[in-house]
Amino acid sequence: MEGDRPLREALREGGAMPGSAKAMGVLTVGGLVLVTAYTVALGSNGWLWFGWVVLGLLTLGTVLSRGN
Repeated sequence: MEGDRPLREALREGGAMPGSAKAMGVLTVGGLVLVTAYTVALGSNGWLWFGWVVLGLLTLGTVLSRGN
């Protein structure tokens, strides 16, 4: 697929991802851990999951835009 080329290149280069994209990636993974822990402990909250999906999409957009 030609559309995912910048993402593949960024992943292949490893440490070449800019600091802001790395920070967003860490926040996204940390958010997933927190939302999952909340869901296990207190039950599901759709707004938390919605927020995590939005954060994930923003992170993906940042990674793809930095790949150009």
